[in-house]
Amino acid sequence: VKPARNATFWDIEKQRTWRIYLIFGFLLILYFVSVFIIATIIRIPIHLRQALSVPDSPFHLIGLDTIYIFIIALIAALIHWYYSNRNAVPRILGLLRAQKPDSHDKYHDIYNNVIDEIEVAAGERSVERYIMPTGSMNAFALADLQGRKVIGITEGLLSRASREELQSVIAHEMAHITSNDCLETTITCSLFSMYSEALAQLTSMIGQPEPTDAPFLRKDS
Repeated sequence: VKPARNATFWDIEKQRTWRIYLIFGFLLILYFVSVFIIATIIRIPIHLRQALSVPDSPFHLIGLDTIYIFIIALIAALIHWYYSNRNAVPRILGLLRAQKPDSHDKYHDIYNNVIDEIEVAAGERSVERYIMPTGSMNAFALADLQGRKVIGITEGLLSRASREELQSVIAHEMAHITSNDCLETTITCSLFSMYSEALAQLTSMIGQPEPTDAPFLRKDS
């Protein structure tokens, strides 16, 4: 939902808060439907056995036990929400294989210098810096409910972009942090990163090699 043209800062923040509630609501529905389906599958053979002795016994798809199913789903959603958001940023950084800048790398030094400049321009807003070891050209911003703020960039973009282009990219990511709209993305990614982690574990058990990025060339500055 886009904010109204004359919406105040507080109106925009309220809309973001409601979107976070909607994310939790979706998680709750997901757990409720899953538990409800499992409970129904279990109840059907039990009812069929009872029907052999009491043929007229009714089968209620929704009944008093639906309340217990909702309570179980709510507890599961709350636990998932708590543990996912407690380590949201570290989990996503781990999935991205992001690392701190290397002080002995001149390209990383340029990256740090540009972020220092953007931090001053953004009102002394401090962010953590990370670099993804991949040849693709991309950048990202993360934030969590604990107040951590991260800006990351890929080696590919860092090696190919000019300083002016790098300033534009970092300023764009800083705008996401300043407006706090990256918080929803971080929460969503953290909540559902369990599927990526499960897939990674399955791939590791099967013995397939993890995909690696093709070598890339850095341009001379």
